Amino acid sequence: MSKTIFFDLDGTVAEWRAAATFEDLLKPGYFYTLNPTEIALFANQMKKVVKNCYVLSAYMPETNALKEKQMWCEKYLPEFDAMHQLYVPCGIDKARFVMEALKRPLTKEDILIDDYSINLIEWENANGFGIKWLNGINGNNNTFNGIRTNSLKGLEKILLS
Repeated sequence: MSKTIFFDLDGTVAEWRAAATFEDLLKPGYFYTLNPTEIALFANQMKKVVKNCYVLSAYMPETNALKEKQMWCEKYLPEFDAMHQLYVPCGIDKARFVMEALKRPLTKEDILIDDYSINLIEWENANGFGIKWLNGINGNNNTFNGIRTNSLKGLEKILLS
């Protein structure tokens, strides 16, 4: 079985911009105006090499977030067509969502690159393989005990091993 790689958006492929209030997250343009991180170019390159690469991002229903994230991907992740973008309503376990979408259980060949420990813990509890992306803001509480990296070289080494 070949690897399937899932890239989280907010805080991983797109910058994490802390909102002053919850209402700021709801304002039009918030998600679309996030800057890409160094992983965006890397993700586009990986998509050319690894057929099974996906964006996997949570969104708040009944907001602009879903549409803005789709527009953001169109702009910064052109290698990821709509079939390779998975959007999970907030509060839904990413692992469970992916297993239902792919109609199969996760394996260690299903790799999630995410900055949020809860997503990674749930992913690994479902038998997937998680990589914690350290974005300079997260990773201070050591709630995820798995593989962690803050560099593209480190990420590439992990994915190619």
